[in-house]
Amino acid sequence: FRSPWEVADSLLRRGDDTFATHPLLAARVWLHYNRKIVDFHVRHPSRCLLVALERLVAAPAGVFAEIRSRLGIAVTEPPQLYEAALLGGRETSAREAVLDAVLPTAVELYHEMRRLAAVALGPTAPTATRSAAAA
Repeated sequence: FRSPWEVADSLLRRGDDTFATHPLLAARVWLHYNRKIVDFHVRHPSRCLLVALERLVAAPAGVFAEIRSRLGIAVTEPPQLYEAALLGGRETSAREAVLDAVLPTAVELYHEMRRLAAVALGPTAPTATRSAAAA
């Protein structure tokens, strides 16, 4: 999974008229889709592996090994099918703060996904503190 601000940014950069006209729609789509993922993960944790994109990019072989061992799925080593320069590397705290102001449920769900995936929240803590208090 990726953060809602990264997904929204990606969809807006594609230049689709719908997202250009309604930029908040990208975050709402992310929220809907990722709620479904979390709901399934909570109901069927033994059938799922929730992985943050940065973990997959940093250690794809480790993630694929975990898929094999935990889920018993015979997957081969992953090829590099992405452009690393397009993933991350941008300042996220300002984008997170903007999204938190207009659609806080998306930011809260993102932090819940990170908790479920056992990924450290990192330096974007202003919303992490509020989200943790709300849980």
